[in-house]
Amino acid sequence: MARYALTSGLVVPADAVEKLEYVAARVRRKGSDGDSYDLRTNGSTAGDGTYSNAGGNRFVRLLATIHDQLARIVAPATPRTIHLLATESAKGGFWHFLGPVPLVRRMMLAAIICLFAIVGFSLSDQVSTENISQEWLVLSGYALLHNLLFLIASAGLGASFQALFQANRYVVAGTFDPKYESSYWIRFVLGLIAGLLLAELIPLPTEGAIGGLGKPALAMLGGFSSAVIYRVINQLITAVESLVRGDTKDTIASREQALKAYANEEIGRNRLKLAGNLMSLQQQLGAGASPEQLSHKLGQLLGELMPPGVTVQTGRTPAPKARAGEEIGPRSV
Repeated sequence: MARYALTSGLVVPADAVEKLEYVAARVRRKGSDGDSYDLRTNGSTAGDGTYSNAGGNRFVRLLATIHDQLARIVAPATPRTIHLLATESAKGGFWHFLGPVPLVRRMMLAAIICLFAIVGFSLSDQVSTENISQEWLVLSGYALLHNLLFLIASAGLGASFQALFQANRYVVAGTFDPKYESSYWIRFVLGLIAGLLLAELIPLPTEGAIGGLGKPALAMLGGFSSAVIYRVINQLITAVESLVRGDTKDTIASREQALKAYANEEIGRNRLKLAGNLMSLQQQLGAGASPEQLSHKLGQLLGELMPPGVTVQTGRTPAPKARAGEEIGPRSV
C-alpha cells in the first residue's frame, strides 16, 4: 500500500513511512531482543521508550497502526486489490499484456475467441443474409448449426465486452475483488443465453439490410445487456401474474360481498319476525292471557331462536297451594 500510495502521488505522512521502514528493517535482519526503538524520539534508541520492551506484540500493534493509516490514504482502493495487482505484476508471464488480473486476461481470451468465431462463421457459405433472417425452425442441418453458432458468438462478444468494461472500471479504481470472479462468468453465460433468445424470439422484417444484420445486432445487444433482458422478462411475467391474481381477487371479493348482503338480508328478516312475535306476546299480556298461554307462546319464540334439533321445554306455572281451611278446586253451589 505504501508503494502504491507513493507511486500514485498520494500524501503519506513521514511518520508512517518511518515506522514501516523500521518494521521492514527488523524483518530483514530478524531483529534481536536487545535493541529498542522509541517512536517519540524519531528513531533514537532508548531504554524506556514506548516500544522499548521486547516482544512480538509491539510489532503487531505497529503494523496494525500503519495498515490503518495507509488504508485511509489509498481509499477507495482496497488493500486486497492492491496486493493482487502487486502480486500479478511480480509474476509477469507471456499473457500478462492482456490484463493486470487473471479475470481480465481470461475474459479477453474469451472475447478474442468470439471475435475469431464470428469471422470464421462469416466465411461459411451456410451463413448468409437469407439464412440468418430465417426463423429458427425453418433451417436444418449444418446451415442451422452454423447460424446458431454465429449468433452465439455475437452474443458472447457483447457479453465479454460488457464484462471487460465493468471489470476495467474496478481495476482502475483499485476496488476489484477476486471473490466476485465467478459472477462475471455467470453473467457471461447469461449473456449468451439472452443474446440467442433475443435474436430468435423478436420478429424482424425480412426485407432490406435490417433482415440480415438485425439478428446479430440483437444477439450482441442481448449479450451486453443480459440483466436488462432479465428485468424485462421478469416484468412481463409479473404483469401477467398480477392480471391473473387481480381477476381471482375480484371474483373472491364479489362473492364475499354477495354472501355478506345475503347474510344481512337474512338477519333483517329474522329481526322483523322476532319483533312481530314480541308484539303478539305483548298483546296477549295486555289481554290478560293465562300463564299456560304465555308459557306456550314463549316456547314458540325460543324454538324459533334456538338452532335446529334443540328441544326447548318450558315449565308450567305450579298451581297455588291451598291455605288452611280452603279447598282447592271449584266450589259447589
